[in-house]
Amino acid sequence: MRFVATIFLLAFCGALLFLAPETRAQREIKQAERDMTGIWTGTLVAPGQELPLYFHLEKQPDKSYLATMDSPAQNAFGFPVDTAWFKHDSLVILMPELEAAYNARWRPVEKKFIGVWTQGGMAFELNLEETDEVPRAPRPQEPTPPYPYAVEEVTFQNAEDGVELAGTLVLPDTSGSYPVAILLTGSGAQDRDETIAGHKPFLVIADRLARNGIGTLRFDDRGVGGSTGLQYNTTIDDYAGDALAGLEYLKTKAGVDVEKIGLVGHSEGGWAASRAAARSDDVEFVVLLAAPAVGAEQVLLTQVERMGALNELTAEQIQGNLEFQKGVHALIRAESDPAKLQPKLEQYYRDYIATLSEERVEKIGDVDRFVMQEAYNLSSPWFMEFLEYDPVATYSKIDVPLLAILGGKDIQIEIEENAAAYEKAFAGKNDATIERFASVNHLLQTAETGAMEEYGTILETVSPKVLGLIVKWIGERTK
Repeated sequence: MRFVATIFLLAFCGALLFLAPETRAQREIKQAERDMTGIWTGTLVAPGQELPLYFHLEKQPDKSYLATMDSPAQNAFGFPVDTAWFKHDSLVILMPELEAAYNARWRPVEKKFIGVWTQGGMAFELNLEETDEVPRAPRPQEPTPPYPYAVEEVTFQNAEDGVELAGTLVLPDTSGSYPVAILLTGSGAQDRDETIAGHKPFLVIADRLARNGIGTLRFDDRGVGGSTGLQYNTTIDDYAGDALAGLEYLKTKAGVDVEKIGLVGHSEGGWAASRAAARSDDVEFVVLLAAPAVGAEQVLLTQVERMGALNELTAEQIQGNLEFQKGVHALIRAESDPAKLQPKLEQYYRDYIATLSEERVEKIGDVDRFVMQEAYNLSSPWFMEFLEYDPVATYSKIDVPLLAILGGKDIQIEIEENAAAYEKAFAGKNDATIERFASVNHLLQTAETGAMEEYGTILETVSPKVLGLIVKWIGERTK
């Protein structure tokens, strides 16, 4: 028995050699490679209140994280996080606009972050665990099943680019033949509902159109949801190609009047819609929702001015930001190779940040992460094409009915300069309309200030007046 026990002991010790504890370096490498993409929630216990917070983290190719924060109790959704990174076992989230920061350590056994939220000179314990969803604020315009129309989950191919797009086809019913609008989202990685700040504007638009005899096809952007492909390399022309692939798919579907297929694009999606209409004679109408009519450079410079004023920057600070922005554009135009452009942008950003006050640098948060992420995005094929895009030239080529809707509370697309550009582009056309809504923001909501931070606090998803116009205009042109 001793002999057997000795053999067992030797075997056990041998196994221990193979199961030796990880070194610190090994643990750090494993933690650095861990993907913390997901929704993380915890309750902030402050004097007199308990506040559930939700952080949406999405790992990027450069290993940084895109992040937003929701605070359902305050009816605030999609609040932008300036900086978020996870390295080794540490999570850092910086939100300078709130004068807030979160620092935490990952506890793998407990599968949670143990950390501290600091804001306004005070510190509170905040521990985060992963969750599947966020309790949403009431969105009274969002439809709930059963729907009084036909809904089908679909996929279609953009064979030219080798991508598959996943979406939802909605038809008023299964017995007739109906006009259909293809809905195209704005900038960034968007799902088929164009979910922003807890709102789903494309779901609401699709519902209203279906109840009025008009079908819709909406789909996830490349690399989002059920769609394949990558966002980084997707240009406006690529997106237009995806729209036309959707149009070709609709020609194969029963219940679709193939002579009455049009495009509805929001923000940059309006540029994709117009580019697609200029490329194809099969597009029967185009609706442009808060889409720019001035070039991208003017859009960005106007945004710098208006957002600076909204954030109460001085005239000198705003002018400095404008000159910096113009310098960024000059660098991009001077270097067509993204691999060479990215380090030049990084250095340009660092040189500019070195001139800022300590207070403004603190609001940036993690400077290294901020600089790397900005340079990566600005050197992308998408942005390099975006900067040179001339919407007026494209709008001028379109022969089908056009409707442009602009909002007076739109901080991102200034109403008057864009209305003037539309008038120039639409001159001489038989059926081209520009409609202004004084109290509507960039998301087409009735708003007070138009600030992005306001989006999630508004119960309305799309202004009923805007919805009514879209339905009436498309209906009149597809009788």
